[in-house]
Amino acid sequence: MSSLRTTQAILKPRKSGVYQNGLWINEQDDIPSIIEGSLQPIRQSDIISLPEGRREINENTVRFYTDTELHSWDQGQNPDILEIAGIEYEVLSRASWNNGIINHHKYILTRKKQNA
Repeated sequence: MSSLRTTQAILKPRKSGVYQNGLWINEQDDIPSIIEGSLQPIRQSDIISLPEGRREINENTVRFYTDTELHSWDQGQNPDILEIAGIEYEVLSRASWNNGIINHHKYILTRKKQNA
């Protein structure tokens, strides 16, 4: 990605492991990686493409452009978690742009709900 308006995000690792006797056992503690992208406010046109229960425009929903491929909720996968400026976001949707000039992905992120 271009260095213009670059935001650093920490990609939280997925826990790898196995089920043993009905319990999840972590095999290793993966190391988080740092990715770069452009963080931008959400637009109304972005929200329309989301499922009805996820259509919110507020400070908790943003766009993130990067050339790193992430797992997203709309792809039927457990979404990746990004930490940006100390706030954790989960990846709701992905749109890939492979035009041969600047290939990248546009992600819609939403602030991760904290467990009470």
